[in-house]
Amino acid sequence: MMLIPGPVEVPASVQARATMVLNHRSGEFREIVRSIEERLNRFTGAERSVVTTGSGTLAVESMVFSILRKGDRVVAAQNGEFSRRLVLSLRRRGVDLKVVDSGEAGAIGVESILAAAEEWGATYVALVHNETGNGTAIRDINSVASHLSARGIRVLVDSVSGFGGMPVSVGAGIYAMATCSQKGIASVPGLGIVCLSGEAASEIRAAEDIPAYMDLSESLRFLERNETPFTPATGAFAALERALELLEYEGLGRRIERHHACAELLRSGIRDLGLSLYGNEENYSDTVVAIRDPEASKSTALLAAKGITVSRGMGQLSESMVRVGNMGIVDGHRILAFLRAYAEVKGRHLDLDEEQLPDSCLLPDGLVSEAGQTG
Repeated sequence: MMLIPGPVEVPASVQARATMVLNHRSGEFREIVRSIEERLNRFTGAERSVVTTGSGTLAVESMVFSILRKGDRVVAAQNGEFSRRLVLSLRRRGVDLKVVDSGEAGAIGVESILAAAEEWGATYVALVHNETGNGTAIRDINSVASHLSARGIRVLVDSVSGFGGMPVSVGAGIYAMATCSQKGIASVPGLGIVCLSGEAASEIRAAEDIPAYMDLSESLRFLERNETPFTPATGAFAALERALELLEYEGLGRRIERHHACAELLRSGIRDLGLSLYGNEENYSDTVVAIRDPEASKSTALLAAKGITVSRGMGQLSESMVRVGNMGIVDGHRILAFLRAYAEVKGRHLDLDEEQLPDSCLLPDGLVSEAGQTG
């Protein structure tokens, strides 16, 4: 059982479609591209959604380099590993950057961001919705974005590990958002996604100082005929189409509710073990739960021996944190299996009853067999 911050375990039919090899200039593939974009636009509130073969990082950098220009005044919030990477991308783009550092796992408030943006004269703010590095999130991301947008500030959001597991909507104050295939959408790795508001889609122009592969204007030009400008991973596209069909079946709201219920179950179990968590009620992530564990290496190795894969912390937190991914087809049964195993690893006991799992923590019937479960 894989419970890492991504990639995630995926439904059987999604994995099966990942092997498809197609002519990427065929009518069959154009229909896959059209279907993907139509669903992404509907789920995210975007006007256009560009899908490119690559990682979530490619999506973030395509957004940064295609929308921003050298000299643009930008404020970025920093509170973990992936916001630090976003800051690095912004610096490489050559913008005039002011960083608001809230500390590791610190809460990011609209007041501090707005004050920095107004002081700096920023026209853009860049935010990471969900930090898999420390299990925290800007839970009210659209509220924060709306406050900034109301003052004429365009908000760029890295929601690579947020979309599909936590509420976020393009256009509700968000100018553009980057995400990926292999986390909340529950598809296979390999696709970066940039969702654009109507304003962003209409304003993107070709940029001669960035690689053509990252130029969203080129992707948008080909998207007019449901194609990609360069040879894509056709199997990953086919798998994404199927994953979005299953997301439609479950319902985005229901999936977000499932992620939240499973995260709450996991957090409650960790507290019952007498352990503490990174973050707090204001900024807990629902897609990654970060546990304070001074024996992180030992704990993850013992869990692996039981067939459960989780992640240690990143960088300086590698020996003091265990990160548990709660994305994709994770449900209450999997969370309880992890908690039982973790309790054994820590030499403790938890009284867990599967019969008492709330319905909101369970997969819908049509996904139970897809997840290889019988109940």
